[in-house]
Amino acid sequence: MYKIKLKKTVIALGFCLAITGCKTPSVASLAEKKPLPDAFDKGKDTINSATIPWRKFFIDKHLINLIDVAIANNQELQITLQEIEMAKND
Repeated sequence: MYKIKLKKTVIALGFCLAITGCKTPSVASLAEKKPLPDAFDKGKDTINSATIPWRKFFIDKHLINLIDVAIANNQELQITLQEIEMAKND
Protein backbone atom coordinates (compact mmCIF):
# COMPACT_ATOMS: atom_id res chain seq x y z
CA MET A 1 0.00 0.00 0.00
CA TYR A 2 2.83 2.37 0.93
CA LYS A 3 4.66 1.71 -2.35
CA ILE A 4 1.59 2.46 -4.44
CA LYS A 5 0.99 5.74 -2.59
CA LEU A 6 4.67 6.66 -3.03
CA LYS A 7 4.52 5.90 -6.78
CA LYS A 8 1.40 8.04 -7.20
CA THR A 9 3.02 10.92 -5.29
CA VAL A 10 6.21 10.72 -7.32
CA ILE A 11 4.29 10.57 -10.59
CA ALA A 12 2.09 13.53 -9.59
CA LEU A 13 5.13 15.52 -8.50
CA GLY A 14 6.95 14.69 -11.75
CA PHE A 15 3.90 15.69 -13.78
CA CYS A 16 3.66 19.03 -11.94
CA LEU A 17 7.35 19.72 -12.49
CA ALA A 18 7.06 18.85 -16.17
CA ILE A 19 4.11 21.21 -16.65
CA THR A 20 5.75 24.13 -14.85
CA GLY A 21 9.09 23.55 -16.56
CA CYS A 22 7.71 23.45 -20.11
CA LYS A 23 6.77 26.75 -21.67
CA THR A 24 7.33 28.41 -24.99
CA PRO A 25 10.38 30.65 -25.15
CA SER A 26 9.72 34.35 -25.24
CA VAL A 27 11.04 36.56 -28.01
CA ALA A 28 14.17 38.42 -26.96
CA SER A 29 14.07 42.12 -27.59
CA LEU A 30 17.05 43.89 -29.11
CA ALA A 31 18.82 46.44 -26.95
CA GLU A 32 18.98 49.98 -28.21
CA LYS A 33 22.17 50.91 -30.00
CA LYS A 34 23.95 53.67 -28.17
CA PRO A 35 25.94 56.14 -30.28
CA LEU A 36 29.72 56.09 -29.96
CA PRO A 37 31.52 59.11 -28.57
CA ASP A 38 32.97 61.50 -31.14
CA ALA A 39 36.54 60.97 -29.96
CA PHE A 40 36.33 57.16 -30.12
CA ASP A 41 38.18 56.63 -33.41
CA LYS A 42 40.22 59.82 -33.43
CA GLY A 43 42.94 58.68 -31.07
CA LYS A 44 46.25 60.51 -31.28
CA ASP A 45 48.21 57.63 -29.73
CA THR A 46 50.35 56.09 -32.48
CA ILE A 47 52.34 53.78 -30.20
CA ASN A 48 50.65 50.43 -30.35
CA SER A 49 52.00 47.07 -29.24
CA ALA A 50 50.85 45.59 -32.56
CA THR A 51 53.24 47.81 -34.50
CA ILE A 52 56.31 46.92 -32.43
CA PRO A 53 58.31 43.89 -33.66
CA TRP A 54 58.25 41.13 -31.09
CA ARG A 55 62.03 41.03 -30.76
CA LYS A 56 61.96 44.64 -29.60
CA PHE A 57 58.86 44.13 -27.47
CA PHE A 58 60.47 41.41 -25.34
CA ILE A 59 63.77 42.46 -23.77
CA ASP A 60 64.69 39.22 -21.97
CA LYS A 61 67.30 37.27 -23.99
CA HIS A 62 66.22 33.92 -22.51
CA LEU A 63 62.62 34.54 -23.52
CA ILE A 64 63.65 35.51 -27.04
CA ASN A 65 65.71 32.31 -27.31
CA LEU A 66 62.76 30.23 -26.08
CA ILE A 67 60.44 31.84 -28.63
CA ASP A 68 62.99 31.18 -31.40
CA VAL A 69 63.23 27.50 -30.39
CA ALA A 70 59.44 27.22 -30.24
CA ILE A 71 59.06 28.72 -33.70
CA ALA A 72 61.81 26.50 -35.13
CA ASN A 73 60.26 23.33 -33.65
CA ASN A 74 56.60 24.18 -34.28
CA GLN A 75 55.19 21.14 -36.06
CA GLU A 76 52.06 22.89 -37.33
CA LEU A 77 54.17 25.68 -38.81
CA GLN A 78 56.46 23.17 -40.53
CA ILE A 79 53.49 21.31 -42.00
CA THR A 80 51.97 24.56 -43.25
CA LEU A 81 55.25 25.60 -44.85
CA GLN A 82 55.49 22.23 -46.60
CA GLU A 83 51.93 22.58 -47.88
CA ILE A 84 52.78 26.03 -49.23
CA GLU A 85 55.81 24.63 -51.03
CA MET A 86 53.70 21.81 -52.49
CA ALA A 87 51.13 24.33 -53.69
CA LYS A 88 53.87 26.41 -55.33
CA ASN A 89 55.14 23.32 -57.15
CA ASP A 90 51.70 22.56 -58.56
